[in-house]
Amino acid sequence: MVKDEEVLAKRQEAKVRRLAVRFGYRVCKSRQRSNVPNLDNHGNFTLLDAASNYPVLGSKFDATLEDIEGYLTGAAELKQWLADRKEAAKRINIATCEITWNWGEILDPYGVRQLTPEEQQIGRLVFVRSPESGGWVSLYDLPQESARALHQRIDMEGIPDNDDWLLAGLGEADWTGGDA
Repeated sequence: MVKDEEVLAKRQEAKVRRLAVRFGYRVCKSRQRSNVPNLDNHGNFTLLDAASNYPVLGSKFDATLEDIEGYLTGAAELKQWLADRKEAAKRINIATCEITWNWGEILDPYGVRQLTPEEQQIGRLVFVRSPESGGWVSLYDLPQESARALHQRIDMEGIPDNDDWLLAGLGEADWTGGDA
């Protein structure tokens, strides 16, 4: 019976490792920390970004295989959503689309990834949408020709003001001087 459980555990580990590699991660066994009282994490795992070796699950260095598999399954759904944004970008008519902008992480315009400290860079993000797009699409997801056309449109018309972030959390009385 114990041998069957060991075989199943090894199969699950191999499955999770393959899944991690497919998404650009690697799974490592956590090291035992014998110098920390009441903490024996030997046998758990850490999910690392394969390119940077940076832990992906934040401070959760000692994850179970179930934790990692759940994260990677969510990563698959996220990957599909991002692919859908790229597809939606192909349907946007730049001449008639709505344009907005905001400050955010330039390497993660949708704010859905965990970035390493080296990747965290704030910049102006431009988004467009149309009835066909099903939501806002980042400038970075537009096809090259559409991105050029958007830049030309912005050069001609300017970019709309987006001062909403300045007023976030303030009631009308706070910024108009009147009673809300």
